[in-house]
Amino acid sequence: MSYISDNNLVKIIIFPYFLGTLALNGITKNTNEFFKLCESWYLEILDKYNKKDKLAKLNNRLDLLTNKAIYELANKQTSEVNTHKAIIAINIVAQMAIDANLFDYEMQAKIASLLEPFQEIEARMNISDEEWFALKNSAEKQAKKIYEVFYG
Repeated sequence: MSYISDNNLVKIIIFPYFLGTLALNGITKNTNEFFKLCESWYLEILDKYNKKDKLAKLNNRLDLLTNKAIYELANKQTSEVNTHKAIIAINIVAQMAIDANLFDYEMQAKIASLLEPFQEIEARMNISDEEWFALKNSAEKQAKKIYEVFYG
């Protein structure tokens, strides 16, 4: 077991925590199963670094970051989150974090597997290429803001 600061730990566990939160808000099929998968991975990471005693403190920090990220994804007029834009944005954030070498290989593989249900939803989108590119451009702007929230 190696030591990790709470700050660096938050940068690792924000992904399963955020994806679990999105699942709880109905973005995936099999919401409860997916949430439990995210939760077990999150707890596994805490266990790996012997940080389960800081669960409440870490959850408070993660809730704050998650709420900031959801605020970035929400339509400012209606406060609704466009599911497809959220999925595109979170994929971009994951790729940015991977490109910045924030995760080891095992973590990258787990993130990729957690993103699969979201990508399946995106693949079933029934919109034109033009609409998809507009959505992607908007999601890229939000992804940069979310990346800053999570890792800045």
